[in-house]
Amino acid sequence: MTGMIDSVKRRVASAVLWGVLAAIALLLISICIAAAIAFALLAFYFYLHLSVQMSSPIAAAATGGMALVLAALLAVIGILAFRIASRPGRPLAGRKPDLQPSAAGSGPLNAAVDEAASWIAKNPRAAVIAAFATGSVFGLSPQLRKAVADLIVAAVRPSPPRQ
Repeated sequence: MTGMIDSVKRRVASAVLWGVLAAIALLLISICIAAAIAFALLAFYFYLHLSVQMSSPIAAAATGGMALVLAALLAVIGILAFRIASRPGRPLAGRKPDLQPSAAGSGPLNAAVDEAASWIAKNPRAAVIAAFATGSVFGLSPQLRKAVADLIVAAVRPSPPRQ
């Protein structure tokens, strides 16, 4: 029974790792492509609009200036976002959540839940990122959902009596 659970755990861990990496790579690539297309179209339409009203060299210079201003604006927004994100966190409600390990139960599943609760209490920011990544991966991967369901069934199902 333990060998089967370990095998399923390894399969789930491998599927989670590859799923998270694929989801992150796909998201970043999609965002970069969409931003590049949007910026190129914006600059092109700005140039076309200006080239009707003034000469082409002046329209090109104005379009380049607009691109530089937009890049500087994005850099300022990025710097501000980085500064806000790097500030030390403070509790929202003035009290810490009750995530202490439970005293009830002593099985391997309860031990894993207690260990996860203590890790979440120590690392709340990483827990939010892990929850987001896990939800994204589970939403994208039917194979991973099946592997996790198999793991849960194997962990919860009572072992057959030994003869």
